[in-house]
Amino acid sequence: MKGSSRQRRYNGISKRKKQNSDFYKNFKEFFKKLEIDADGLTGSESVTIDVNKFDEYWSSIWANPEDCNSSAAWINDKETCSYKLPVMVVNEFLLMT
Repeated sequence: MKGSSRQRRYNGISKRKKQNSDFYKNFKEFFKKLEIDADGLTGSESVTIDVNKFDEYWSSIWANPEDCNSSAAWINDKETCSYKLPVMVVNEFLLMT
């Protein structure tokens, strides 16, 4: 049986309300549920990573250096914004502990 648009809308709203409630009650469990839903995994399952494939993948990326556009507009914008940040006061007592 096909769901009507009203039913789909109701299900979406109900799901959003439940997720909001879960987040406010226990956000750690909320994020665990999101990860499980996204991966299709349960908490007892583990993911195995092939270290050689992992190494090959990142080695191939970092082995090819590329120059960036250091005159890009967004870089200048971020530098300008960083000048406007207030100076952070460091409490030396906290650094000693």
